[in-house]
Amino acid sequence: MADENELESAATWLQANNIKPLMEYLCAMCVLNRPEDPHAFVSALLRSKVKARGGDVYDPAVNTDLVRKCYALAAESADENGRVRGSAAFKAEEEDDDDYDDIDFGPGQGSGGKTSLSGGVAKRVENLEKVLSSSRRAGSSLEVSSVVLSIVEETKHMLGCAKVEVYIMNRGTQTMGKCHPETGKVTKYSDVGKCGIPGTVSQKGRAINVADAYQHANFDGSDDQETGFKTTSLLAVPVPDTNGRPLAVIVACNKMKASKFDRSDEEMMVVFAGQVGLSLTHALSNEDLNIGKKSQNNLLLTLNDLFMNNITDEQNIVQYMISNGMNIVDSDKCLFYLIDQDDTTQLWSIDATDDAIQYFPINVGILGYVASKIETINITNTAEDPRFDNSHDIKSGYKTETVLCCPICDGGGNVVGVIQFLNKLNGGIFSKIDEETVGQMSSILGPMIAALRSANSKK
Repeated sequence: MADENELESAATWLQANNIKPLMEYLCAMCVLNRPEDPHAFVSALLRSKVKARGGDVYDPAVNTDLVRKCYALAAESADENGRVRGSAAFKAEEEDDDDYDDIDFGPGQGSGGKTSLSGGVAKRVENLEKVLSSSRRAGSSLEVSSVVLSIVEETKHMLGCAKVEVYIMNRGTQTMGKCHPETGKVTKYSDVGKCGIPGTVSQKGRAINVADAYQHANFDGSDDQETGFKTTSLLAVPVPDTNGRPLAVIVACNKMKASKFDRSDEEMMVVFAGQVGLSLTHALSNEDLNIGKKSQNNLLLTLNDLFMNNITDEQNIVQYMISNGMNIVDSDKCLFYLIDQDDTTQLWSIDATDDAIQYFPINVGILGYVASKIETINITNTAEDPRFDNSHDIKSGYKTETVLCCPICDGGGNVVGVIQFLNKLNGGIFSKIDEETVGQMSSILGPMIAALRSANSKK
């Protein structure tokens, strides 16, 4: 173990050689260029810097200058995904696969002196420094809601705007969810094509900057009508995932000290979105993992309770699932139907209020579609789906907004029943993980019900 003198000596060496800015420069260049092999990229980058010195003695002051120039390059060259592309990017020379073109940072390269920056570039450097600081703060959590709230706060701070909204894509259902400004949680999902400017940005993958939102053909002013807020200037920027595909959209509204958002605001937000996209991707993956674990645990608990109670009667199974099945995928209601053995054109279930048996035609509505097609249906908005029949809602007063309906099949793939989950809790939509979990449940319950029927028929 190093003694105090060795540690002090190491610390002195790090400070004397200005290592911290050098590491920041290398990290920033890796982030901006996203090389497939960071080791090879950094190695070639350092060789190019040594080559550019032309035999001059190493000057630690150059490291700080490199960081500033890196930020300036990023501000001028970042594309809509926050990446440096084209001739501005740090690329390999054709005649030397092990080396890279040096980036032209202007006069003073290798001299150790501070390069004077023009007013415009100096402003960009300042902006990029804001972006990197904000990106680090926004990416400090693995909780989606925390990342979203940080994005809102940091965007307001960087742009000086009155309002910031974050929308998150769900590619599986082709919907977009709007995040609550105070909790960071998604509270409202809509079809991407019906999400106004955020939907357009997610589909096109490009920013939209308008001085008057109401003059844009795709602007939806319904939120303004509900909240009383009047949107004037608007800047909407796509947030890319690790593959460059739009993962979310950040919408900044009403620049407070100007009539509109300018080019420097766009530059900051494009780079900022490129950086926080990685954090948001990781947070969403972590959330999916936690949801998957929770769903598996809920499924095991529910089925274990069912089996431990030794339920051998079909009516008891139906009643148990109606009372407890909603816990599997965190829904408000669970409805369970079995095909009538005496009349296979009908499904039957039990009314949760009075335990009366109810019958439903097997060829009508969502139940009929799922039973006949043997397909799972995931409806994210019943108001926009023609397959949904709202007559029961009208009679009962219950409002169904989201539906997950899955066939229950025996070991041979024959349908023995249908299970339906209504209204994902907390205003969410049923996910692919929910579909997979219910599919696993079907593969367990279906054969069990088939075996129970077979045993009862032999008595």
